[in-house]
Amino acid sequence: MYKPSEIPSFLHYQYDLRILAIDRNQLPGNFPTWLLENNTRLGGLCARDNALIGPLELPSTSLPHLHTIDVSNNKLNGHISTNVSSAFPNLTILNISQNLLEGPINSKVSGIHLRILDLSQNFLSGGVPSDLTSSPTLFYLRLSNNRLKGQIFLKDFRSGTLSFLYLNGNNFEGPLPSNIFLRAFIVLDASNNNFSGEIPKWIRDNSRILQLDFSKNQLEGSIPVEICNLKSIKWIRFLSWISSTRHYHITHGLPSDFNYIDVDTRVRFSTKRNSYNYKGSILKYMSGIDLSSNRLTGEIPIELGNLSKIHALNLSHNHLIGRIPESFSYLHEVESLDLSYNSLNESIPVGLLELHPLAVFSVAYNNLSSRVPDFKGQFGTFDKSSYESDLDSMESFYVGFGMSYGAILLGLAAALCFNPYWRRAWFRLVGALMLTSYNFLLDNVVSPFKNCW
Repeated sequence: MYKPSEIPSFLHYQYDLRILAIDRNQLPGNFPTWLLENNTRLGGLCARDNALIGPLELPSTSLPHLHTIDVSNNKLNGHISTNVSSAFPNLTILNISQNLLEGPINSKVSGIHLRILDLSQNFLSGGVPSDLTSSPTLFYLRLSNNRLKGQIFLKDFRSGTLSFLYLNGNNFEGPLPSNIFLRAFIVLDASNNNFSGEIPKWIRDNSRILQLDFSKNQLEGSIPVEICNLKSIKWIRFLSWISSTRHYHITHGLPSDFNYIDVDTRVRFSTKRNSYNYKGSILKYMSGIDLSSNRLTGEIPIELGNLSKIHALNLSHNHLIGRIPESFSYLHEVESLDLSYNSLNESIPVGLLELHPLAVFSVAYNNLSSRVPDFKGQFGTFDKSSYESDLDSMESFYVGFGMSYGAILLGLAAALCFNPYWRRAWFRLVGALMLTSYNFLLDNVVSPFKNCW
């Protein structure tokens, strides 16, 4: 397929374009602001996956018909313009992720109609305007992997229609608001930040939630029993929203297969020790909770066994105590269960043998009192690292150290046996060390002892 090496020149003479798709061509040069100024009736611009450089300069006149902009995965730099909402008053989708943008996020970037905003994987810094997370229309907000900091949540957090919130990979801090789980989230990813305090206990049965990730923070306290109210995990409403979005494109004269922006159909999900991107109908089968790498204490609530629909549960790298709940045998669809690096005791429940979909399992580095039972089925495929303890690790260290020390001694003995020069040098060295030690003991131990008498 032919791919132009620059923005085609004929576009300079177009003045009535409605949709422009120049994505995935590696086109160089500055962002084509002139295209927007020449085509005031433009409805959608997709220029992702190119090599556009320079600042994201906006047109001097307003474009009331433009509702979709996707310039992700380019090399745009500079600050986000302060007049986004005035230049594009009816913008609903804005994706400027995977660029080189820096500086703060302006409070006027959200606009009145914006539904999807993706600013992830840039170099944005500073705080986040409070009206961004409390926008009455914003449905999807992704701020992942920037240099943002400060408190993003107000004490009385109001998220409006916000259903997808990605904050991971920043330096946000402060406690989670007590009413955060009263929002109708589908995905809430706050991992890799500095959030502190306890996990809020005000949790209702959210039938839409798919992914909940608070890993790698500084959360403390016990796991609230109320988190088990998230037992009806489904994806139906999200899929219906996708259908309505497609219908919106069709009714406005846009091709139904035109992929302006794929954030509404793609979710990054961590399971089986890896992260994967999922999209489409498979999303209704994915669900999980990740509270790993925090400072959580107390026992694991037995009510977690009620979450029979989840596919991944990660509580590793905390300070949890007590036994592994027998109720975990009811997690019939779990594929990844990681309880490693805690202080759990007693034995592994035999009921876990019934978890046939389980592909990743780890209880390593706990205080489990008994040896691993004679597991069969899929448990026979897990290696010893899944059950390794501190004692096993120390034993391995001592065995490895002893074998290395023995190998060194054997190598030295062989060298002295076959090389007479090294052998004479070795004996001279030993003799000198013995003489030095004798003189040291004579001067510092024997002589002072005699003088005392």
